Amino acid sequence: MVNYIKRYWLYGISIILGIIFLLSGYGKLNGVNAFEALIESYGFPHLTFLAPVIILAEILSGILLIIGFRPKLMGAVSCIMLIIFTLMYTYAYLVHGITDCGCFGDNPLLKSSPAISYIRNALMIALSVILIVFGNNNKELSKVLIYCISIIMVVCAFFIGIDFRIPSMFVGPHPLYHKPLAETSIPKYVELSNDSTYVIYVFSYDCSSCWNNMANFMNYDTDSIADRSIGLCVGGQGKDVFMNYFKPRFDIIEVGDGLSNDLQVVPSLLYIKDGMIHDIIQGQAINPKLFKLNYIEN
Repeated sequence: MVNYIKRYWLYGISIILGIIFLLSGYGKLNGVNAFEALIESYGFPHLTFLAPVIILAEILSGILLIIGFRPKLMGAVSCIMLIIFTLMYTYAYLVHGITDCGCFGDNPLLKSSPAISYIRNALMIALSVILIVFGNNNKELSKVLIYCISIIMVVCAFFIGIDFRIPSMFVGPHPLYHKPLAETSIPKYVELSNDSTYVIYVFSYDCSSCWNNMANFMNYDTDSIADRSIGLCVGGQGKDVFMNYFKPRFDIIEVGDGLSNDLQVVPSLLYIKDGMIHDIIQGQAINPKLFKLNYIEN
């Protein structure tokens, strides 16, 4: 009777941890670019290539925990992952002022304060330790389960591949990098002075990644990154919803497909200095403090 109760309350703990990991992985699966941007805003720009690995690891761990595979082993895996995530979040919170851990992607219902994030992680680590201490490694996976899990992981990897943005350190410089403004189509839409600095956010009204990164861009004015912040919109539906939600204080100029020859990716962030595109970041608008540190001061 005691062993029966022990087995089932341990399985209950495993299910709770598994559901949380699945929610976390699924939330990031719907916004891989946003998760890459989150890693960069944490202060780890050279680790963005790990975004797919982390998402797949969370989903796989969630599935294995829910089906009760080797509780002791999965408790150890869970504990190690949670400790690493907590340390990375602590660094981002203390050094870069990141308050929302982004643990569940961009789901507004699952956003949490630093206190809630730490409490949740502490409880999950405690549950993981219980699995390590009292669990066993007896359960094996049947061939049917292995096939099913493999199919699920392949499908998840496919969706990750659609949105995954190859980190800039693995590709060559963008064609606009260090290119004079006069040689681009940007002056057709906005008049810029050679003795001023600008930060331009190229986006679409109905681009989910654009929405996810807009909050970062709106802070560029607060941190005085440049003399002027400008938004160039390439189109999309939902303008009224966008404007009512963000209430942007910077100028937005609608350019349609006028930038299609120069820019293929939205969102994109351009830093303009001395009449030249000094830097360009595709797929995101990183935290302004991190941008200032990595792209202006260095």
